[in-house]
Amino acid sequence: MATKISHGAYESRSPYDVVQHEYAAAGAYAYIEVLEIVDAPGGQPKYIIHWYFVPNSESPGHHCYSFASLEDAINAWQIFYFEQRFHTRDRFNQQIGYLGYEHSLDTPWFYDPN
Repeated sequence: MATKISHGAYESRSPYDVVQHEYAAAGAYAYIEVLEIVDAPGGQPKYIIHWYFVPNSESPGHHCYSFASLEDAINAWQIFYFEQRFHTRDRFNQQIGYLGYEHSLDTPWFYDPN
């Protein structure tokens, strides 16, 4: 089931059934969200913290942190949100359930690039 995900004033589309459990934005500069890809294809993570920075920022692109469970992903997101840790890659990889990290300037697999 295809999904539309809201990012404040705009949205992304996904060919997958996606639930956005958490979302926060830093104006037009960046946003961070906790996603559950309900029908993730084999080998792809189901629970993701997706952190996006605009191209002209210090850390541009899509930063994707995968977790073993939704609870693990939300707990890690809360550390960012409530403790305001803006350089969190090292912090996320120390969280329970952390599975991996991917960075890309291109649209991530779970969003339709068109």
